[in-house]
Amino acid sequence: MPDVTPNGRKSIRVVGFMGEEEVLGLARAVRALVDDGADLELRLIGRVPATIDQIKQVLGERAVATGFVPHAEALQQIAGADVLVSYLSPERSTHLLLSSKLFEFFAAGKPVIEINPTRSDRLFLKSIPGVTVLKQPTQADLSAAVTHALGPDGALPESVRTHFREERNWRATAQKLAGWLDEIA
Repeated sequence: MPDVTPNGRKSIRVVGFMGEEEVLGLARAVRALVDDGADLELRLIGRVPATIDQIKQVLGERAVATGFVPHAEALQQIAGADVLVSYLSPERSTHLLLSSKLFEFFAAGKPVIEINPTRSDRLFLKSIPGVTVLKQPTQADLSAAVTHALGPDGALPESVRTHFREERNWRATAQKLAGWLDEIA
């Protein structure tokens, strides 16, 4: 069951780690949008940042930090988001791995803002509409990305969500593997 925000407020959610200053910048970007009339909250799922007091000064009750939660609850948070933010530090963005969190985000079908993607992420994301990719964004970049993600062009197409649910799951992967092993044998 998705953990949705009450009263129709749109929820921007960061699942996992985001740098202390970067998440404060995101909070300021959300505040700028709230000041322009958007009804938003910023929800942080995972480790509570050291800058949480500053974030709460910026956003007040619009800042929610859950702390660490079980994986099943994290999935409910993902399903209830209006926009999901995936963040890698500049150091981690130099790695070659693909961010596995993206697969859970795509399965939820929510707009995604990917900050500092790896090269593998960038190549993978080129083919997926509904994802905004940013590298070391400014507050204005973040506000624009959130605005775009909440707009009609920011949505992740249903075809992407369906693809990830049908093709990117353990059953489909096991069937592909079985087929390959049958060919080898």
